[in-house]
Amino acid sequence: MGQPSATEKPGKEKAIRVIVPGRPVPKERPQVGMRGRKAYVYTPERTKNYEQLVALCASAAYAGDVLACPVAVTIDLHLYGKRRIDVDNCAKSILDGMNGIVYA
Repeated sequence: MGQPSATEKPGKEKAIRVIVPGRPVPKERPQVGMRGRKAYVYTPERTKNYEQLVALCASAAYAGDVLACPVAVTIDLHLYGKRRIDVDNCAKSILDGMNGIVYA
């Protein structure tokens, strides 16, 4: 899981490190399903599972109150192999997974 790490910096700034194991999963487009004559929109299972993993790691690394102040996020993705990945959508799934746990 995420390794807890928070470092106080001068000026009440706090650095929080959240480590998510495994290959990052890009956020997939919402899917539309039909149930009878009603259409509904849902998040694909793979994206939902990855966001839950990020949320679990973030809650293990940060046990404080949800931040309501401006936040800067740095994301380091460690990729291997020649397979391409959409980095922007990886960032979206990581940020969505931390939303409501680390920041509002």
